[in-house]
Amino acid sequence: MKSQQPLVTIMCLCYNHAPFLKEALDSVYHQTHKNIQVILIDNKSEDNSVEILKTYHAKFPAQTHLVLNSENKGICRAINEVLPLVKGKYIVDFATDDVFALNRLEKQVEAFEQLPKEYGIIFTDAQCIDEKGEKLNLHSDNPNIRVSEGNVYKDIVSRYFLCPPTLLVKKEVYDVLGGYDSCLAYEDFDFLVRASRQYKFHYLPQVLTFRRVVHNSMYTLFEAKDNYKMLESTYQICEKIYEMNQNQEEHKALAQRIYHELITAFRSRHFDLVRKYELLLKKIEKPTLFYQLIFSVNYLALGFFLKSSSSKIDK
Repeated sequence: MKSQQPLVTIMCLCYNHAPFLKEALDSVYHQTHKNIQVILIDNKSEDNSVEILKTYHAKFPAQTHLVLNSENKGICRAINEVLPLVKGKYIVDFATDDVFALNRLEKQVEAFEQLPKEYGIIFTDAQCIDEKGEKLNLHSDNPNIRVSEGNVYKDIVSRYFLCPPTLLVKKEVYDVLGGYDSCLAYEDFDFLVRASRQYKFHYLPQVLTFRRVVHNSMYTLFEAKDNYKMLESTYQICEKIYEMNQNQEEHKALAQRIYHELITAFRSRHFDLVRKYELLLKKIEKPTLFYQLIFSVNYLALGFFLKSSSSKIDK
């Protein structure tokens, strides 16, 4: 019965998702777990997303809050500003180009209710889909992904293995952490790091979310050339991790992350970020000869870039 089910709040953040909204919201409102609160947030869309959101608000008024931002506030700030509206015991941060399996909340809540209190987050496998809804790969198909659960702080710091759209989070976690860091361009890495410092994570090896891979989505922007804000945020998170770490093993986990991120920054020609990563890495360990070579090349490239930029300003 609905009255016996824990309340789950789904924060649905929309920006230009009109082609996907109906499928996404139908999957939310038609869950087998019926006790839900839905917060629909439009982040100043430029398509007809607002009209679609208003339709669902009118159709499900008892369950729904509608928030129409007058400016695009970014992900972190937009979510933080609706947290006072949240009433659920559990929270889903839902991008409205993705899709729920209809039993997603039922399965995750059922598992959560059986876990000890030190668990704060449940995550699952996901099916990746394209813009037309055609199936691509499973998240778990990636041979480099080794799932961890329980105390996952070092694993979250060192490598990517968890699919953020699959998360079900205790509201308590948001309360303790104070929501997202509004200074960042994206929310999940920093939030997961801070959450894993204080809570255990549980994995359900089931496909309960369909993750949409679309052009210019947050998921694909990391691979784009014009991705400075995203990569700069990742560096800021790494700095925070360095201050948060408590022992050398945790610093080693951070070093593993830094090696990956500095190569991404180098390939994107963000030479200033590579330099920042170099200085942070040297606080932990001496880089190998390969990375010393990377830093030497980066130093030359950064010097050339700064000289070129200065010449353009002078002209």
